[in-house]
Amino acid sequence: MAIPNLEVLIQLAHIFDVSVDELVQIPLFESSFPSINGLYLQLNRERKQSVYYHARKELNEQNKITKLSDVVEIYGAVSAGTGEFLSDIEYHESVPFNGEVPPHDYAVTVNGNSMEPMFTDKQIIFVKRTKEARSGQIVIAKYDGSNVYVKKLVIDEQGYRLVSLNKDYNDLIIDNDHNIEVLGTVVL
Repeated sequence: MAIPNLEVLIQLAHIFDVSVDELVQIPLFESSFPSINGLYLQLNRERKQSVYYHARKELNEQNKITKLSDVVEIYGAVSAGTGEFLSDIEYHESVPFNGEVPPHDYAVTVNGNSMEPMFTDKQIIFVKRTKEARSGQIVIAKYDGSNVYVKKLVIDEQGYRLVSLNKDYNDLIIDNDHNIEVLGTVVL
């Protein structure tokens, strides 16, 4: 049996108002979700293009995660406990790290257990530098101008506070007597 050339396939597809892929029944892409090929084939050209662009966007997002790394630059420590001084001085050390490294501006080490079970003592966390945060975000914040903490920022009817996930620790109240400076949000 002869296999038609591409021009003939294109003409046949036009005559029958189907795609070339439908004529030759070659899967467009391997999938662990077999029904996706069937769904894709039912879409018109514009919607197929939309699926393609969405898949490209998802792939680009996925590829933003740096694969396993063996060294991470640590820029100090933050307290998950009683407070830690994070210097503005350009200090850093290279430490071995085994895991996925997300896009981030800097990395720090957690000191203490007030953010357990999310973060453990000596864990490396990755931070996006920002001065703004929303309620519910895990932040790196300077409290009362000196000590730097990793805490959950909560803004509700009770006011503003930095909250430990470990219930053995009290909240740090933010008011006229106690202020914070958000230094970044933790990349989760």
